Amino acid sequence: MTDPIDRRQPGACRLPGDDIDHDDREAEKPGGTSESPRQACMTDVDWNEMPSHDDTPFGPPAPPHHAPAATNNATRTSERKLEDVGYADAGYSFGGQAFYAGAAIVKGRDASGLELEAMSVSAQVGAQSEAQVGVVRAGFAGSHGAISAEAATANAHVGIHNADGSTGLNAGAGAVAGAAEITVSGKANSVTVGVGEGIGAEGSIGVRDKDGNGQPEICFRIGAKLATVGACIELPFHGKM
Repeated sequence: MTDPIDRRQPGACRLPGDDIDHDDREAEKPGGTSESPRQACMTDVDWNEMPSHDDTPFGPPAPPHHAPAATNNATRTSERKLEDVGYADAGYSFGGQAFYAGAAIVKGRDASGLELEAMSVSAQVGAQSEAQVGVVRAGFAGSHGAISAEAATANAHVGIHNADGSTGLNAGAGAVAGAAEITVSGKANSVTVGVGEGIGAEGSIGVRDKDGNGQPEICFRIGAKLATVGACIELPFHGKM
């Protein structure tokens, strides 16, 4: 049977009832001087197989969500494992702010940061309301940005949870034959540009604190016909990402 625990993670080899203190942390390090059940757990881990974070176009893959926090169809894709083929779900979004229902043949994200959604349909009503259908959407999200593309999609949305992760106000509707978008991110600030072929318009404005330093970023996004532009800028602005 496959061991479901990634023993390379801190605390993975804790014993039931453990209270981690300084000595416990020392015992978890591979190559420790004393043999124990915890040390034995760590012994057969190949530490050379740790994934590399330097070979992706946008830096290390963005960490996956460890607890459901999705507020719309796109973030539900980020929370789901890509290898789980076939998707159908209904329920309340994070915090019970909206009710959603959706289905797709493929929907999810793999360990490299690749996200894919195919033959998808969904609707949501609440603090963030939306409806969408799409043949295919694909993208990659890393710690330094993201890139995405879609073909034969349509959507309408209005609510408070914006696509850039800010909270404020958004509204839009449209359909595209094809579109692509790229976002370059720093510790707090980000810039987004996109091109496509379709009809419709969208806009959003909001506030977030991506790096959690207590200094908010003001975000905006606007798109119409062939182009989309957006940015999040931390205040006060210091002239760097």
